Formats: sequence, C-alpha cells, structure tokens
Amino acid sequence: MTSEEYEERERRLTVEIDDAYKAFNRARDYWDRLCRERLDLRWQWAQQQRDDAQ
Repeated sequence: MTSEEYEERERRLTVEIDDAYKAFNRARDYWDRLCRERLDLRWQWAQQQRDDAQ
C-alpha cells in the first residue's frame, strides 16, 4: 500500500464514520421521541382510567 492509498482510504473511512455517527444520532433521537410518546400515551391512558373510575 502506498502512502497515497493509505491517505485515500483513511479519508474515505473518516467520511463513512462521520456519516454513520450522524445516522446513529438521528436514530437515537427518533428512538427517544418514540419512547416519550409511548410514555405519554400510557400516562394518558392511566389518567383516563382513573377519571372513568370516579
């Protein structure tokens, strides 16, 4: 492997790593939002059940 090949591969891997990290963060944000929505749904359901019982 030449120095140029090494540098090109290093640059390509750095770009791919950066892209993967951005995708990971987007997926984690989406997962967090879904979890918050489910928690809110469960809270609303429990509140409704409590109100109906009164």
